[in-house]
Amino acid sequence: LRTLFNQTIQQLGLPDNRLPVYVTADRTMNAYPSHLGFGLSFLFPQLNGIYLNRQLLHRFNAAEIQDTMGHELGHYYAHYLKSNRYYLLSCVLGILMALGVTQWIGLDSILGYVALALCATVAFFFTTHQRVDLVHAIEHLCDDFGAHVNGVETGINALMKLGASAE
Repeated sequence: LRTLFNQTIQQLGLPDNRLPVYVTADRTMNAYPSHLGFGLSFLFPQLNGIYLNRQLLHRFNAAEIQDTMGHELGHYYAHYLKSNRYYLLSCVLGILMALGVTQWIGLDSILGYVALALCATVAFFFTTHQRVDLVHAIEHLCDDFGAHVNGVETGINALMKLGASAE
C-alpha cells in the first residue's frame, strides 16, 4: 500500500512529506482525507492523512486504489475550500457565540432556547454554505486529479464500483 501511495505521489508531482495512509475498519467502500488547518497540525499531526476503508482495499485492484488515493490527494493538496481547514475553529466560535447569547438572554426561558437554536443555525450556515455550492465541482476536479495517475478508464471503473457498493 505504501509503495502504491509513493508511486501515486510521484506521478502527480506532489511533495513527499510522508503523509500517512490509514486503513479503517469500516466496511463501506469509501476514502477521505483529513487535514487540520490553522496551526493545529502540530498538536495532532497523526490525524492528517489519507483514510481508506478496508472494503475498498478488498474490492479494488491496484490501479483503482491509486486512482482513489489520487482523488483524495486532490482534496488534500489541490482542490479544497479554505473554510474546510478552519471548520473546527468555526464550530468553536459558533458554540461560543451561542453560549454568549444564551447567557445574555437567560437560558432558563424559552427565548434562550430559541436563541441557542438560532445561533447554531447561523453558525452552521456560515460554515457550510460555500461547501454546498461547490461540492460537485470539487469532486469532479478531484476525480480528474486522480485520473492523472492511471487514466480515465481506471477512474470510471473505480467510481462504478463505488456506486454499485453504495446501492
